[in-house]
Amino acid sequence: RCPVMRHLLTCIVLLNALVIQAGHFTLHITARGFGEDVISLHRYSDLFTLRTILVGRGILDNTGTTTLEGEVDGTARMQLRIGERVADVLVRPGSRLTIAAYDLGDARSLNGTTRMGLEYSGLDALDINALTTDVNERIDAFIAEDLATDEAAGMQVLDIQRKAGTAKPDSASRPATLFVTPVLSKAKVDTFAVKLRNFYKDVEDPWFARYVENSIAGLYV
Repeated sequence: RCPVMRHLLTCIVLLNALVIQAGHFTLHITARGFGEDVISLHRYSDLFTLRTILVGRGILDNTGTTTLEGEVDGTARMQLRIGERVADVLVRPGSRLTIAAYDLGDARSLNGTTRMGLEYSGLDALDINALTTDVNERIDAFIAEDLATDEAAGMQVLDIQRKAGTAKPDSASRPATLFVTPVLSKAKVDTFAVKLRNFYKDVEDPWFARYVENSIAGLYV
């Protein structure tokens, strides 16, 4: 009934909520064949500019293994870095992840930045890394299938136009930067979005639910 007491109780509740959200995480990492013995962990301070803040460093022992630890609030996207090679990992309070890092060699991610792959051991199916990897693979497969279908349809139309004599010949005067970018079919994205939401409907994870919705929005964009 006392305003001061109510204020104190409110502060205690808020502090308890923060304590519950914040927690310790541990990463057991094995890496070989990189020619480097230092591995660092960085936290993204801004997901738009991708600026990072150093969380900690570890020295790989003679078995190529080290352990990195830290504190985190909620779900955080971190960047593992060995030399010039980087890869992202998601951590939460209580996360204990066993990760094997490997060099991708000449392979690159679509944005050309990732040169390191991560393989998780004993990962729970509902771990946020497992969930995001799963949905990313499904989206990649959908994009590949949809664009391949559209490309095949486009080539069929071009073949028909050529036979009918209505296709315009290529011009040497066209801009050197001119190119065709395939677009996803909106109807197919609609169908895929319904299936994707339905597939993960039993996963009670608000952060992952937002991740799925943002991924679907990216397909429409």
